[in-house]
Amino acid sequence: MKEVNSNFNFRGALNAEHYQVHSDLLDAIPTEVASGLGLIGLRNQYVELFKEENSCYLLNRSYAQSDEIREKHASRVQQFSYILKRIDNESETGGEETQQAAKALLHPVKPYRAAKRMRYAATTGALTDFINRMRESDCATHIETLQLTEPLSRLETLNQAFNAIYQERSGQRFTKATSHNMATIRPLVDKAFKELARAINALYQANALTEQSETKEQQLVAIIDRMNAILYQLQLTLSRVKAGAKPNPGEEAKPTTPAEPDTPTEPEPEPNPNPDESDGPDII
Repeated sequence: MKEVNSNFNFRGALNAEHYQVHSDLLDAIPTEVASGLGLIGLRNQYVELFKEENSCYLLNRSYAQSDEIREKHASRVQQFSYILKRIDNESETGGEETQQAAKALLHPVKPYRAAKRMRYAATTGALTDFINRMRESDCATHIETLQLTEPLSRLETLNQAFNAIYQERSGQRFTKATSHNMATIRPLVDKAFKELARAINALYQANALTEQSETKEQQLVAIIDRMNAILYQLQLTLSRVKAGAKPNPGEEAKPTTPAEPDTPTEPEPEPNPNPDESDGPDII
C-alpha cells in the first residue's frame, strides 16, 4: 500500500536544501486538490510555517547589505576628509582671501575631526552636526569662499544615504531578534509536513478500504509519488557523503554528518570602525 515517507529526517539538510525541498513538497499538493480532499487546513498550516521559514531564510541572506553599509560609510568619510584637507591646505598655502577663510574655519572644525573614527551611528550624528555648523552665518561665507558649498551638500547626501540603509538594517536586526530563526522554524515546518503526510496516508488507506473512489485514489497516488520522489532526491544528496550508499525509495536515510550545523550560524556582526570600542571625543 502506498504512503508518503512521513518519518523523513530533514536534519542533515543545508538551509537552502531544507527551504527548497519544502517548497517542492508544497507544490506537490496544489491548493485546489488539498481542498477537494479535505486537507486544506493542514496544508494551510504548513504554508504559514513555511512562509516564516522563507522570511528567516531571506533575512539570513540579506546580510550582504553589510557590504553596502561599509561602502556608503567609506564614501561619506572620504568626502568629509576631502573637506577637511581642503581647509587645512588652504590655511597654509592658499591665497590671501582663501587662507583667511580657511584659518577662520580651523577652530569651528576642530571638534568634528574625530567623526570618521567613531562608530557608524555616532559618525552620522557628528557629520549632521558638522554640516549644520558649517551652514551657520559665521562659517557659511568662508565655506563659499573656499568653494566648499557643493562638497558640503554632497556630504549631506552621502550621510543621509548611509543612514537610510543603516536604519533599514537595524530594522532587520530587530525583526531577527524578535522572531523565529532557521534553527527554531525548521523543526516546526518539518512537523507540519509530517502531519500533512500522515493525513494523506490515512486518507489513502481509508479510500482503499471503504470508499474505493478511483478519482480520489489517482489524486492521492499522484501526490504520494511526487512527494516521495522529492524526498528520495534529497535523501540521495544527504547520502553522498557515504561512499556507495544509495538509499531505497520509501526508506528513510540514516542520518549523516551535516555539512552545516543544525543551529545555523549567525552572519558576522558589523565591523566596528573604531577598533578600541571608543565613541571618540564628544562633539561640543
